[in-house]
Amino acid sequence: MAGVELSRGSLEEAERYVVLATRELDSVPPDRRGRSRVVLAVARMARLGLGEDLRTLALINLGIAELWASRFDEAGRHLEDGVALARQLGRPYLEVTGLAHWSQLLSWRSFPLGAQRASPSACWHPPRDGPDKLAAEPDHPRV
Repeated sequence: MAGVELSRGSLEEAERYVVLATRELDSVPPDRRGRSRVVLAVARMARLGLGEDLRTLALINLGIAELWASRFDEAGRHLEDGVALARQLGRPYLEVTGLAHWSQLLSWRSFPLGAQRASPSACWHPPRDGPDKLAAEPDHPRV
């Protein structure tokens, strides 16, 4: 609820929810407590005005995870959005991080395209006459 209140611009209400959630943290099941602590930390940072930085970092990290999960279309969108936001906010470290992974995505996308464009005649193929023909033709490279 603190995140909702922050997005509405109500810092007082957001603070009230953060205090309440912090006080009741022990009632959260142990296996979910770690995630709850992270959510509270994000809410506290958002209150400090770090919301856009965290959003930028989240977009770039999501894009990186999607890249390694071979979800290239989603990765491209999130990395592009994260890089644009980092540039807008003047966060060069985040921008470079996003650009580095975006370039990796582009290289992975371009490799199959280059292979498709390569002419089959550009590759050497051994003669169909068999290995004896290879020995008689020293101009051909050995395989």
